[in-house]
Formats: sequence, structure tokens, C-alpha cells
Amino acid sequence: AIELNNVQVEKNRAAFEWGRRAAHDLAAVRKLAQSQGRGAAETASSKIISLHTPKALGTLIDKRADYLAAWQNAAYAERYRVLVSQVRVAESALDSIDGQLPLTEAVAKNLHKLMAYKDEYEVARLYSDPAFIEKLKANFEGDWKLH
Repeated sequence: AIELNNVQVEKNRAAFEWGRRAAHDLAAVRKLAQSQGRGAAETASSKIISLHTPKALGTLIDKRADYLAAWQNAAYAERYRVLVSQVRVAESALDSIDGQLPLTEAVAKNLHKLMAYKDEYEVARLYSDPAFIEKLKANFEGDWKLH
């Protein structure tokens, strides 16, 4: 619903996650907000912490890996999983705020974008290659258009 509404999606997601987090552990949210001082909610939601629990982060990673497997193949999705897993292991070794893994979450989201967009650009590059048009002309007769 937040995405369909398309109004300040990231801020609304952050607010929703803060609410979920508060419902789960209100004391931890209050403690974090107090430790950050004024403007803590905005700062924390955008810069300091991730609001995904480890289970939700795993779901986020699984969903994106499934998309990449469908987009290309299982090996491509596995490359994604391996890199995100390496980041997760390294970040888990560091001190974290309430068990959060904001770097892992950022890598999971942005690596997925990069891997999916890269393919779109590669397909566009291949389709715009004059050799591709020549192959089509050799295989198809009549009045056709490529869109």
C-alpha cells in the first residue's frame, strides 16, 4: 500500500518499521531514541540503524535472490547470496546496535538493484547492436518493427 500510494515511500516505510519495532520491543526503541537526542527517529531511521530484524533481513535477501534466479538463473542468484553473506558475516563480527545489520541490508538492497539493472542495460545494448537487426532481417520477412 505504501508503494502504491507513492508518497514519501522511504519515510513511510521507515515509520512503519519503527512502529513494528516499537510493538516488538518498545523499551529498546525508547532507549535508542533517548540515546540519540533530538531528531533521533529521523536520524536513526535513515542513517544509524536498520529496522529489519534478522528474520526479516533473511526474507528480504531470499526475495531478491528468488527474483534474480527468475530473472537470469540460479547461479546468478547464488552470486548475489554469496556476496551478501560475506558482508553479513563480516558485519556480524562487529559491535552492532541491538543486533541490527544496516550494512548488510544496504548491500542486499543495492546489489540487487545493480545486478538487475545491469542485465536490463546489457539486453538493451545487445538489441541495439546493428548485427542483431541484421540477424532479424535475415530470419524474418515482411513488415515488422522492433520496439
